[in-house]
Amino acid sequence: MIGAYSSNYDNDENFESLFEDGHWEWDENVMQLVFTSDRPRRESSYESTLQTTFGPVEFKDNLDLLDELRFRKLFQRKTVETDVVTVQDIKDLVLYTAPLKMLISAPATVNVLHLRATHRFLRALIFYCQYYLQTSDEMSKRSLELEAKIRTHRSDEIERIFQINLEDLRLLVAKEYCNLIMGDGEFKKYHHMGLSKKTRSLTKKEAHLFENVLRIAIQITWIALGRKAFNQIEKEVHRIFKTPIFNFADHRLNSMNTEKLSNEEQKILLGHCVHYGKKIKTQSPLANEAFCSRHIDFRMFGLGIIKYNGLTSSRMSRSSAGGKQKSTTSATMQPLYKDIVIPEPSNTDSSAEFSCETLPTAPCDQDQQNKWLRWIKLHTNRKNKHKKH
Repeated sequence: MIGAYSSNYDNDENFESLFEDGHWEWDENVMQLVFTSDRPRRESSYESTLQTTFGPVEFKDNLDLLDELRFRKLFQRKTVETDVVTVQDIKDLVLYTAPLKMLISAPATVNVLHLRATHRFLRALIFYCQYYLQTSDEMSKRSLELEAKIRTHRSDEIERIFQINLEDLRLLVAKEYCNLIMGDGEFKKYHHMGLSKKTRSLTKKEAHLFENVLRIAIQITWIALGRKAFNQIEKEVHRIFKTPIFNFADHRLNSMNTEKLSNEEQKILLGHCVHYGKKIKTQSPLANEAFCSRHIDFRMFGLGIIKYNGLTSSRMSRSSAGGKQKSTTSATMQPLYKDIVIPEPSNTDSSAEFSCETLPTAPCDQDQQNKWLRWIKLHTNRKNKHKKH
């Protein structure tokens, strides 16, 4: 989660023993006594809250004609023939197709999504997911080829470079994510313990905001990458942001019998900075990545802020964002962009090459932000009015 959990428990006066209304019996699988409740199974209010906050969210994949006309009239910006799709365009589409109750429950979601820091975060996440899918496809091909070939030192070196590149790109996402969880810069206003960071942790408000941003980020990434490999993107994004116990997407997708990774694929795709602690001391893979003991080119921390010569941005034509069905694997993925080629790191001291010129500040679209805030306020008022009647 974004912040720490409150140390206070709710409803302490209603505490019940864990071993009431049941019996003990011997379990041959674990070779120990286990407690079995005799009470009928029913969903608790806590479980219901978890499903509401962390459960699956369905975005509208198919808009009817009326919805399309309303979106074009209210939210779609005017374009020209040579225009390209921007992150804001995708953001508008995702917000429009998101469940209204999701946005009403945490109106601050719109404000967070329109911060410059969030824009950098989304770009880093899209870039990482593109390279992850690219590497995953390559590793699948290599695994099949190695069934009929002998493994060489060259194979190990190529895969080692894949692993390092993925770890570096995860670090770019972690860089922006750490600003969010620590409430630095633009995120200070949305910190779970307030501006002064002295109030009690607002766990429920925090959970809604974090989950909303994460779900919307997954949807934005999926559309930006051509509406391909949704399950892979969802599972990987949840994996890097959450500890296993809170990774509901992983539990759900595993229950669907999705394809398992081989040991070699896990080593490359997950990296070596995966460490699991005990219970609340467990950190997410992104936090592990940020504090991993390995050599890191310090210039990476300036990406998105410092201007580097030779870097260009990818562009996607407006027609490239088509397609309405969620592809669950990357096996049929058609390349929307050219494969990412990351240059090998230099062993020389590059401190003299460090640029001091910052990138021009790209303000987020305030007009679009205000449109979405008015839209949420309108539907919130309608909901409240309906409740009164």
